[in-house]
Amino acid sequence: MHKKTTWRRVVILLAVSIPSALLLNGCMVGPDFQPPRANVPPAWEGVPQTPTGQPSVTTSQPAELTHWWQKFNDPQLTALVEQAVNANLDLQLAETRLRQACAARGVVAGGLWPAVNSSATYQRTHSTGATRAESVAHDQDLFQTGLDAVWELDIFGGIRRNVESANANIQAAQAGIRDAQVSLVAEVALNYVQLRGFQQQMVIAQNNLKAQQHTAEITRQRFAAGFVSALDVANAAAQVATTASQIPVLETSARQAIYALSVLLAQPPAALLQELSGTQPLPVTPPEVPVGLLRICCGAGRISTRPKRKSTSLPLRSASPRPTSFPSSR
Repeated sequence: MHKKTTWRRVVILLAVSIPSALLLNGCMVGPDFQPPRANVPPAWEGVPQTPTGQPSVTTSQPAELTHWWQKFNDPQLTALVEQAVNANLDLQLAETRLRQACAARGVVAGGLWPAVNSSATYQRTHSTGATRAESVAHDQDLFQTGLDAVWELDIFGGIRRNVESANANIQAAQAGIRDAQVSLVAEVALNYVQLRGFQQQMVIAQNNLKAQQHTAEITRQRFAAGFVSALDVANAAAQVATTASQIPVLETSARQAIYALSVLLAQPPAALLQELSGTQPLPVTPPEVPVGLLRICCGAGRISTRPKRKSTSLPLRSASPRPTSFPSSR
């Protein structure tokens, strides 16, 4: 009779505890994350309408924007971008943060499973006892082993909320890598195009300087012959001096662009001087420019897909489900 009563109590306890656990399982602590809404106007203010001189043409194949810098068909630019992606310190730091977030997620998720601790010790003692007849030595071996298992049930969902937060941290780290890659490639391409632009401006300035020096010399000869006044000579000399003063500024700007490229490639500032100092033409604009390459995203949905927006909004998602305190389950 006593045995039947005991089994009945066990069945009743299981019948009450299992539904209660399932009910509490759906009542996790911490709020659910709600993404912030961006109130963005549908179009730019002050722009009457979209230019229709060359309308966009729909293609059957999606545009390849992953390696957009290759559209310029500039081997030097492609090489610089590849070197920067492999060596940039900011990008390596972003990858390290991703590894850190993955490791932290593993630590947090470990709380969902049982924890088993084991130990083992061995001790050997040697003692000597003396009697009247002889001296006797005793050796003793002592072995000890232990096993401890602990499993804390996540009834109120605190650990699962922390796992959600860790997953959001991983997504934020991944978005940070993409953000760093986009920023890095854009900076390399911008500095490279500026460098080639400064070099072309120097070529034009030097050609103008030669032409203006020749004009100034002719003006002085005409002044000596009495055909022009001294004002014309002064104007010609001033034009030569103005053009000559622009060349050092352009040389300094070109050198600064080379220094910036060297730093982006994690090299000393002057490492690329010999390689990039030679004058080269500007990268040629591709005949067909993909819409996503130059399009300025105006809609809220498009802005939300930017790596920069994701890398800044995902930390908010990480902090949202994280509980500040846990209710007692005892």
